[in-house]
Amino acid sequence: MGIGSTMAKAGKALRRILHLLARPAQADRGRGGPVIYPYRGYGSEREVFLMGRVFRQQKVSARAGEGTLGRDLVDLGRRLFRRGLKEAKLRARFQGAEQLVTTDRDGYFRLHLQLTRSPPADRLWHQMDLELVEPWQPKACAKGELFVPPAAARYVVISDIDDTVMYTGVANKLKMLWRLFLQGAESRVAFPGVAAF
Repeated sequence: MGIGSTMAKAGKALRRILHLLARPAQADRGRGGPVIYPYRGYGSEREVFLMGRVFRQQKVSARAGEGTLGRDLVDLGRRLFRRGLKEAKLRARFQGAEQLVTTDRDGYFRLHLQLTRSPPADRLWHQMDLELVEPWQPKACAKGELFVPPAAARYVVISDIDDTVMYTGVANKLKMLWRLFLQGAESRVAFPGVAAF
């Protein structure tokens, strides 16, 4: 492999990294203001749990075209400099149940919702409606994803992948990024016993 192709591959990888890092700031489509960023949640037929964060971020000029390198750089800056929105009131609705929560001083929220009716059993993933309660303008809404295993499941294991299922070297960010963006999927190795587990 020549130096030119290595540089091209590295440039392409850096562009992918930049786009990936900028993605969380793009939920507002450049409008700015409050943004709800839910993490994935989980639950059962009777209750669900969801956490997330509410941010305030800057507006983007209409001149910064979506999907361009310039826009990714702007969005990365917006992500780095956005702030958690403290004491924001958030309404969550799922399967007929509703809960109001207030974010903490860093903008984090935690929901534990007791359900009035069970989620549909024909699928594992469900969506919870989230919205900021007035006076926030523009109005911020989001969909939180919830995993609800079937009633017949005896056990459910909730785990991340990095250095739990697969060796990624997450403690060394440079190695992890190299492995993630420059090496192929065939270079990834699971820990012994994971497949049997």
